[in-house]
Amino acid sequence: MFEHEAPLLISEAELDPRVSSRLTKIIKTDIKAILSVPLKISSTIMAVVEIIQTKEQGSFSSAHLQFLQTMTNLVGLMAEKIHLQSKLQDQDRLDPLTKVYNRSYFEHLLAQEIERCERYNFPLSLILLDIEAFQKINEEYGYQAGDNILKTLACLLREQVRKVDTVFRIGADEFALLLPHTDEQGAQQVRQRIQQALQEAQDNQRILPFHIKFGLYSAAGTEEAKDLFAQADINLFQERQEEISELMRERQELFQLILPFMDE
Repeated sequence: MFEHEAPLLISEAELDPRVSSRLTKIIKTDIKAILSVPLKISSTIMAVVEIIQTKEQGSFSSAHLQFLQTMTNLVGLMAEKIHLQSKLQDQDRLDPLTKVYNRSYFEHLLAQEIERCERYNFPLSLILLDIEAFQKINEEYGYQAGDNILKTLACLLREQVRKVDTVFRIGADEFALLLPHTDEQGAQQVRQRIQQALQEAQDNQRILPFHIKFGLYSAAGTEEAKDLFAQADINLFQERQEEISELMRERQELFQLILPFMDE
């Protein structure tokens, strides 16, 4: 039936070579007739619906086969509709450029995970990261280069997390990683893997060189979970400020070195 993709009515199962003797052993009774109809979704056979008739029962007719085929077709149409609705829902949740989840779905899933964290008291971590001087990259190399960096980073992030973790693009150059059942130590390990993978990609000249900043926060209790995003955002801001402060110190040291020559 898989070869011909056609409904099948077998009236004399004992005499039909298409009926395996193993089937009789499985159901542990003599088989008189079989109705078999493929269940199709988008023209692809996904399953087979079979009704087996024993010798003690009456016989199947073409009307029975037609009824089963009608019901199976309806089930297939319903399944296809659900599948299409699911695809459309995913499209609404995805960022069109990077194909990771968008800001709207981030807010929805974050609320769900915080609720689960509070209810079952398991650890939950959030990592925020953004690309340093992304606007400057766009200006110097063009928006196509900037888009390629965003897509490459999104792909890299997906590769470094588990299936239960979720990657989001929540801003122009800002991403978020939601890590259920992950404490601070586990989140730091994810951060290290991302940094290492990014460095390897840049060393191999697969992408333009760029730097990312991290804001990481892990919640271990109900009160901490409520402030998960705010605390991660604060930590991201602090890392940016530390970078600026370090740059200012370097410039000041350089200025002190050249100052004597300026007085001459």
